[in-house]
Formats: sequence, structure tokens, C-alpha cells
Amino acid sequence: MGYDLQVTRSEGKPITEAEWRTYVAGDPEFELTGAAETPTPEGILRYENPGLSCWRSHPSGEVVWFDFRLGQVVVKNPDEPTIGKMLIVARALDARVEGDDGEIYETPDGRPQPARVSLGARLRLWVSQHRPAPKVEPPVVPFVVGQRVDFQGQLGTVAAIDVRANHGMGRIEVRLDDGRQLTFAAVAHGLEPILRREE
Repeated sequence: MGYDLQVTRSEGKPITEAEWRTYVAGDPEFELTGAAETPTPEGILRYENPGLSCWRSHPSGEVVWFDFRLGQVVVKNPDEPTIGKMLIVARALDARVEGDDGEIYETPDGRPQPARVSLGARLRLWVSQHRPAPKVEPPVVPFVVGQRVDFQGQLGTVAAIDVRANHGMGRIEVRLDDGRQLTFAAVAHGLEPILRREE
């Protein structure tokens, strides 16, 4: 899948396609292509996106794709020269260069700053970590050990019940008449109690 970097802004203020097109038109190192093709063993693989642009001034001479989508400009697996170009683009668009996990790139050497988490997000995390866990009520089982049950047309006998097992989901063990022993979660067992005695 690779590692993506994005030229992006804060939430609620995306880069518009018009802004991106204006930037590309004013930077002679870029060409707005809208499509890219690459050969594969099965034939030509083509990718189309109206905001797709290529940067043709990489020091190695290779073409690097800058893909505008969803209010940001995405580059896959960028190296130092590409990160440097992304920083130039970000400054021009009043944006920042951000990694997949929210880390911020301020220099092209590939060493990001940790993700900047807002005070509100930190407070929500602290509260969620210190909130007591809700009490889980054990499931109610409509039969007892030794009672006959029906599971999808197969008859058996309840061998064991533990409503607190499986992190509160409960466990029911049933010995079927054909000799098999099955285990069910008490919260979703699918067993029907046989209320009258079998003759």
C-alpha cells in the first residue's frame, strides 16, 4: 500500500480544486495531466483524476505524481526531494505536510514532528480512560442444566451454563443426542428449550 503524505489544511478548510489548479498553472515544474498510465503484465493500468498532476523536476529525472483529492494533495512514498517540493506547495497554499498518522513534516529530511493533538481531543481521551466501565449484566438463559433443548432440529441436553464466561457473553455447553458436544455464547445461543417431557 505504501506511505502517503498529504498537503492539507485543518478540518473545515480544505484546499479547493480551483486553488490547486491555479497553483499548478503558475508552477512551471508541474503539469496537470488528469491521468496516468503504467504497463503491467496484464496490460496498461490507467488512473484518472481531474486534479492529478506530475512534477517533472525531481533530481533523478523521474516523474512524481501529486494527486489532488478530497481537499488535499497526496503523494505516495515521497523521498527527501519530493518532501521538499511538498513543503514549497504547502507554503504557497497556506497548508502543511502531514503523514498518515497526523505527524507533521517541517523539513525535507523525512523526520516528522509528532502529531499535534488539540486540547479538546486530549481531554476527551483522558475522560474516556478514567470513566468507569459500564457494568455488564449477565444474560438471562431460559433453561437449566439437565434440560432438553432443540438446536436447529437436533435434540440435546444442557451440560453446563456459565453466564459470566466470555467477558460477560456467557457460555452454554450442550451434549447432542448424536454424541457431539457444542458450545454457545449465552447472549446468542439459538437454542429452544423443550418444555414438555419427551415420551
